[in-house]
Amino acid sequence: MPTVAPKIPDRLQPVSDFLSYILPYLESERPVMGIHSSPARIFESDLYRFELRGSICSGLILQNCQLEKACFCDVLFQDGNFSGCNFSDAYFERCVFQNCKAVGTSFFNALFKNTRFSDSNFSYAVFDQSVMRSICFDNSNFSGASFAGAVWKEPMCTNAVFSQNNFFKADLGCADFSECTFQAPTVSDPPTELRGVTVNSFQASDIVGLFGIKVRT
Repeated sequence: MPTVAPKIPDRLQPVSDFLSYILPYLESERPVMGIHSSPARIFESDLYRFELRGSICSGLILQNCQLEKACFCDVLFQDGNFSGCNFSDAYFERCVFQNCKAVGTSFFNALFKNTRFSDSNFSYAVFDQSVMRSICFDNSNFSGASFAGAVWKEPMCTNAVFSQNNFFKADLGCADFSECTFQAPTVSDPPTELRGVTVNSFQASDIVGLFGIKVRT
């Protein structure tokens, strides 16, 4: 099922100093709406419960920031870097990550609806216990990312890299990995997490040993 594109207004408020602009909204617990932020660098800031709607973030760099329980609806993140941030218990709906980097970022127990990861690097990110509905993994790198206990519903996977991922106790929602790199997953014994997934013949030869099957060449 295709993801739904963000609903972003035609006219947006330009914002040159992202942190200074959002701080009054954070303090008063109000959502930030309808902005187009210019490139900005923010390090080790506490953005707990930050809420952003109907906006575009271009070149936003958030590193080692705390964004627990943040909420993002109808947001386009492009050319951003969120490496090392904490998005635990965050909420994403109709969001797009385009050419973004989030290496080692925590999305523990986060909820994603109609969200697309495109041309991005989320290697070693933590998605444990997250719920991902109508999600699209497109031409992005998730090597080493952990999805332990995660639930996928209606996932789409195209040209993405899933290598050495922790899928222990995950529900992959009959994901089709046949157009992706899919290798060396960590799963249960027996590997119930892989029930219903689709792989190509090359991938099957790599994971068949997880089922206790020996292939004689």
